[in-house]
Amino acid sequence: MMLGKVKPPPKVVTWTGNAFDVNLRATFNAWYGATINPEDTIVLVINPGVYIGASSTGAWALQPGGWGDLPASATLTLIIQGRIQGAGGQGGGANSNGALSFDEWAAKTIGKFQGADKDRSGWLTPAEYALTAPPPPKHPTCSCRRTTSEVASND
Repeated sequence: MMLGKVKPPPKVVTWTGNAFDVNLRATFNAWYGATINPEDTIVLVINPGVYIGASSTGAWALQPGGWGDLPASATLTLIIQGRIQGAGGQGGGANSNGALSFDEWAAKTIGKFQGADKDRSGWLTPAEYALTAPPPPKHPTCSCRRTTSEVASND
């Protein structure tokens, strides 16, 4: 009788308390070492009520780290039941042009997505996702061929 290879138990890393500036790969390596086998199942869990935050505006609350050596047959799952939140940006005009960087945009819009998830499932239905759409522009038509007095407004 020939026996097949037995799949090892999952390698689980669970955050049970608040943490700052988390690097997922570095944390995994600290628990299990840097070697990942093709049959490995890796599960990273942020428990309910746990806050992963950034220690400053210049730090990431959570970064993936390097997983380039993850074998194609290995499984990596991230389960977020708690909260991931950065320390916030430097305020308006931080980019000198008034535009938001990706990090600033993400910090401002995460609340929109959390608020749209009415059933708190962690997934947005198409109807819930539609609630996150930006407002329509104030001036829906092009003003490039109008005079200044036609385009000017007090809003």
